[in-house]
Amino acid sequence: MNQKVIAIIYALAAALFYAINVSCSKLLLENVSPTFMVKECIRVAKADGYKAVRLDTVPDNHPANGLYLKNDFSYVGTEDLRRDIPEIPLFNLYELNL
Repeated sequence: MNQKVIAIIYALAAALFYAINVSCSKLLLENVSPTFMVKECIRVAKADGYKAVRLDTVPDNHPANGLYLKNDFSYVGTEDLRRDIPEIPLFNLYELNL
């Protein structure tokens, strides 16, 4: 896996971690905002020639849902992604065309 893909995965994971648990995430994120990380992922994706970015989150994760909308992602629906996780059967899907 190349370094840019790893950076994108790390930044999105950190943004999601922030949205899920703000108090614990301060240890991980220090002074980096989730908005900055999402925007940086978008910048890298554009630079690498990607045409779109999709993010999924559980419907009850209100901070992540708000973060994605705030960063111009479009809500495209709620789906069962068939991940066999009974406690989390549905995911909200967000997309951003680059």
